[in-house]
Amino acid sequence: MDLVVNGPLKAAIRRARCAQLFVYFLNFKAKCAQELAKPAAERVMPAFAPPKPKLLDGLIALIKANFGSFTTDAFKAGLRKAFVKVGLAPQEGGAFVNYASHSRATMPTALAPADAPTDDMFVLGDVASEVELEARPQEEEEEEGEGEGEGEGGEESDNP
Repeated sequence: MDLVVNGPLKAAIRRARCAQLFVYFLNFKAKCAQELAKPAAERVMPAFAPPKPKLLDGLIALIKANFGSFTTDAFKAGLRKAFVKVGLAPQEGGAFVNYASHSRATMPTALAPADAPTDDMFVLGDVASEVELEARPQEEEEEEGEGEGEGEGGEESDNP
């Protein structure tokens, strides 16, 4: 549901923010070009410090998204279809879909290894169970014990 409802909304906010940043970047680029035209001793390059987003800009982007892409027939049909598929809205006959989660996690066969089953989906657990684990080799110093026969600097001492 998050992809269907919040995805387009977040994308609209990102587009608005990118448009604001693009305008700032064009101005910054022009200032840099002006500074680069000066002799090297006189140049003072501007710092790149884009403005932080403001609450008002975010609210305007939300309103534009709500009255823009959310009002199209295609968006409404897609939203209705998603709600029906997960059982949040009735089908045309008035009955609700009984949504059931998958009993096992599956992945598309495009991501499957070469020796995976030929079904449309394969189970990730089947692939993970084939992974062989090896223990890390222990270093000899850890097995011998620490601090035996060493002086202050970590070197062996001749004194008893």
